[in-house]
Amino acid sequence: MSYLSKSATSCRETRDLGLSDGLCQQRCDSRNRTTKETVDCMRSLALYTGKAPVLAFAGDSRIRQMRDEFIHYLTGQDTDPLTSGMKIDDTIYKTHAPRSDFYSHAGVHVHFSWSPYLNKGKDSLKNFLRDAATSSKNKRPTLLVMGSGVWAIRDCARKHGNQTDCAKAYKRAFSSMLPLMELLSNTTDIIWLPQAFVNEPQLRRYGDTREGVSNANLEMYNNAVKNALDSAPNHTIKYWHSAWQTSARLNDTGFDGLHFGKTAKHQIMNLLLNWLCSPVDALKAGFFGINSTC
Repeated sequence: MSYLSKSATSCRETRDLGLSDGLCQQRCDSRNRTTKETVDCMRSLALYTGKAPVLAFAGDSRIRQMRDEFIHYLTGQDTDPLTSGMKIDDTIYKTHAPRSDFYSHAGVHVHFSWSPYLNKGKDSLKNFLRDAATSSKNKRPTLLVMGSGVWAIRDCARKHGNQTDCAKAYKRAFSSMLPLMELLSNTTDIIWLPQAFVNEPQLRRYGDTREGVSNANLEMYNNAVKNALDSAPNHTIKYWHSAWQTSARLNDTGFDGLHFGKTAKHQIMNLLLNWLCSPVDALKAGFFGINSTC
């Protein structure tokens, strides 16, 4: 059981990051966190747990954007080329490769694993989970945010497959990962980021490179994951409902219609930070186990 899970109240136990069921409305914390507050939270986590926190992000480019936005909160610099417009040195940025960094001013390790498929190829999420779950406990992440699906949808369309059948295969692949996820969740909080809302008219300007990607198909694949989790009622994986809701409400997809825009990724990451840091805030105030995340 991880430190974060140990500090859970009924709010944390809903498995809905964002708590849209309204269980925690009386002590609701939805404020925007500053860089200083984010750094202080990471330092406090290290103090309370006795080791530097490790935040891991595994999945496709939208998961990589979550990594970049966390770094944005930590440093005040937006290094995401999909929103900042910055030219990058890919030998450092590593668009399609694993990357690990330590931010000494905050005392936090940040890892990214490029894993665009659930169980296809050496860079699959299943392989990442297997490596993480079988590593020594002191090397496992404090928190893991993971997700992928767009590449599976695209490949299905390119092969002229039926998306309903492909979603069923996607569900089977996700279900096959659950034992590894459960094993890892003994020491790591695991959050599944569903496939976010896309801007379809804008997306179509990019032609067949985004073929098959539609909000209807994305929701079908999201439902496949939810159904797999519902079939395992005692699971400890947190499905991030509010990330989808936020992406749909804001309709902020950036220039290509697929990736998160600045506002969307900022608000979604803020939800995550409130969830992560609210127990720390409560401990500082002398209320162990309270999480006031909205």
